[in-house]
Amino acid sequence: MAITPIKLSYEEFSQLPESNLPHELIDGELRMPAAPNLRHQRIVGHIFVPVNAYVEAHDLGIVIQSPADVVLDQDRPLVVQPDLLYITKERAAIARDKVFGAPDLTVEVSAGRGAIFDRTEKATMYAEYGVRQYWHVDPDLETVEVRRLERHGYEPVGVFRRGDRLRSLFFPDLRLSVDDIFAP
Repeated sequence: MAITPIKLSYEEFSQLPESNLPHELIDGELRMPAAPNLRHQRIVGHIFVPVNAYVEAHDLGIVIQSPADVVLDQDRPLVVQPDLLYITKERAAIARDKVFGAPDLTVEVSAGRGAIFDRTEKATMYAEYGVRQYWHVDPDLETVEVRRLERHGYEPVGVFRRGDRLRSLFFPDLRLSVDDIFAP
């Protein structure tokens, strides 16, 4: 069965009713994947809880779990919903009813076909709009790939696996256990 893509302007997209289902606007095309599976949601939670606790304890900014619209470009139109995002305290004003602009960190949890899109096209969009750090979490491989934005795009910081402790430039004292991220 062929599905005809739905094309929307940013204004039309912003008039859609509120929903907890994922939906993004990629170059004007509405994308509505199925809701994430339970393992995906648990992994996001395992990252959110310690990162959010660290950010709040150090008064560093805000951490938001999906679904939350991130409007990267109203004219293009480009609206994404990373699984998790972090905005520094200095830039917190971009978070209103939606996030208007690039978060400082985005986290995407995906495997299979979704991983290809997230690692390539979505990562390119994040770099183009200035997301300073990008984490790609692969539930199948049980890895977390951390990239930081440099002059010519993302450079790898590292690929973290079970037994490792993830490091981030934003959270220098936080050592997030990869084993804890992928705990049942």
